Amino acid sequence: MEIDYKTKLNELIDNSKLTPDQKELWKLFILNADEYEDEAIYEAASMGDDCLLLLTNNLRDKVLAMASGKKEDWDKVVEGEEKYLDSLRN
Repeated sequence: MEIDYKTKLNELIDNSKLTPDQKELWKLFILNADEYEDEAIYEAASMGDDCLLLLTNNLRDKVLAMASGKKEDWDKVVEGEEKYLDSLRN
């Protein structure tokens, strides 16, 4: 039996302590995500409230950077991710 990660992710978000605006941001993401993204995000977000908040803030930062249309804003988001990845590699 295949696991429906989209449903599980929706339930996780609905039952979380996130604000209504944060939940709405996730709903938009989930609406457009494919099954592999659903699974990956669910696995990370379900590790705890702090992980869900970290992912939420990252999602918000990406949306704002894309909305601004400024390359510098996007570069800041990506730079932060690169620093995090470098710390995991070391």
